[in-house]
Amino acid sequence: MNDDFGDVFGVLFAVTGDGYSYEELKDYIDFLRRELVLVDGVSKVSVAGAQSEQVIVEISRIKLNSLGISINRIYDLLATQNVVSNAGSVQVGSEYIRISPTGEFTDVSELNRLIISEAGSSQLIRLGDVADIKRGYAEVPDNLVSYNGEQALHVGVSFSSGVNVVDVGAALEKRLAELEYERPIGMEVYTLYNQPVEVDASVNNFINNLLAAIVIVALVLLVFMGFKSGLLISAVLLLTIMGSFIFMSVMDINLQRISLGR
Repeated sequence: MNDDFGDVFGVLFAVTGDGYSYEELKDYIDFLRRELVLVDGVSKVSVAGAQSEQVIVEISRIKLNSLGISINRIYDLLATQNVVSNAGSVQVGSEYIRISPTGEFTDVSELNRLIISEAGSSQLIRLGDVADIKRGYAEVPDNLVSYNGEQALHVGVSFSSGVNVVDVGAALEKRLAELEYERPIGMEVYTLYNQPVEVDASVNNFINNLLAAIVIVALVLLVFMGFKSGLLISAVLLLTIMGSFIFMSVMDINLQRISLGR
């Protein structure tokens, strides 16, 4: 269940692999996911475009008919496997001990040993005798992702609350560079969105605009108020702005940027 609807990806990657199967691409994605989540400041790494796995049981009706087994029996047996249910508890003194049943399947190959012959039958028939069992993916994918016309998977990186996204972005790029040797030849990692770069550009743009505004105000004061008065007021203005930033830094007050653009 996904209940993290408030998460925003700080960086979004698209990973493609020309000539690679979906399984090979997903294996590399899982490797990236395990490594990137360990970077300081990263809260979560999510993958979009993953296909739903399923177990495919191809039953031979000819073998079933020759053995006298109904296909409905196989349906019923498969429907009752790995069902989570309450097995009850046993009271021992003043405590209750919960009973946890075992015997569930932990691997697809174990389905081959499922006994499907009728109770009391002289023959011991297993599911693998009449069916081919394999792991696969849904024939109709419910979530397809592509990039430049190639099959792809999206990797979204969410940042922790209160971190410096520019610093986390730099750490993320450094870690990706360190993992470059693990990237198979032919697989490419493209950056679709990079919040640290956007934030860094926004901060630089703000600083440039602030400096330009201070210079323009200082020039206007020097022209209309004279050199001494203009220089004094410009110095007071500069000291006031610098003092405000120092006070905000000491008090841990963040500078928020609000845009009224539509």
